[in-house]
Amino acid sequence: FCFDQVKIGLIVYSLAVSVKMNLLLYAPGVLCICYFYFFNRNFIRTMTWISVLCGGVQILLGLPFLLRHPLPYLNRAFPLDRVFIYYWSVNWKFISEEFFISKPFALALIALTLLSLAIVAFKFVFRSASSTNSLTTLDQKKSMMLILFVSNFVGIVWSRTLHFQFYVWYYHTLPYLLWLCPFPTVIRLIILAGIEVVWNVFPSNPVTSAALFALHITILLGLIFSRFTITINNSSNTKINKKKTKIK
Repeated sequence: FCFDQVKIGLIVYSLAVSVKMNLLLYAPGVLCICYFYFFNRNFIRTMTWISVLCGGVQILLGLPFLLRHPLPYLNRAFPLDRVFIYYWSVNWKFISEEFFISKPFALALIALTLLSLAIVAFKFVFRSASSTNSLTTLDQKKSMMLILFVSNFVGIVWSRTLHFQFYVWYYHTLPYLLWLCPFPTVIRLIILAGIEVVWNVFPSNPVTSAALFALHITILLGLIFSRFTITINNSSNTKINKKKTKIK
């Protein structure tokens, strides 16, 4: 994506999802990147290309199974209704197991995920459209990284369960996200250290789960009130501007 290879990016992304389904957390970010930077803010065109490339890869990979046992394959390949074991969860240990596995809790987390994504998207897009001198505008590549990392992080914050190995989903994005938050460097380092400590406590308990949630929410609020904004344009305009520059 950062090298303007959107079609290759979508194919690689779909291949990655076929390996590990947690990459679906990046899906809102991928959609935003395609919409704003590559397909001229044309939603139908954006969804068409995503459906053809990402959906096509999934169909090709699953074709041998889809032809023989389509429903069992889809149920096992994409177990969206899967409920993880409460004991192994690092987050939400400060609520009861009964509520943890309940349907209302699952629906509430989905709603909070969508609400958080909407708030973050509105904040960055609105600030980009009406940016002032008090805001620092990221270039296009850094903007893409921010969109992808925030999309994944929001999914992490409101994930129904995080097992210990799930730390690898986002630990490498935390320094980038934290340095976009309006915190002193000392606070950023404390948050990083706190998250590292919490993930290394076994078994997790109500205190460590509450601490992890508080640290995640702190980062999320920091991103919402960040003094950075993103570049909103599209690749075609960028190419046109480059051509004009060469002509001049």
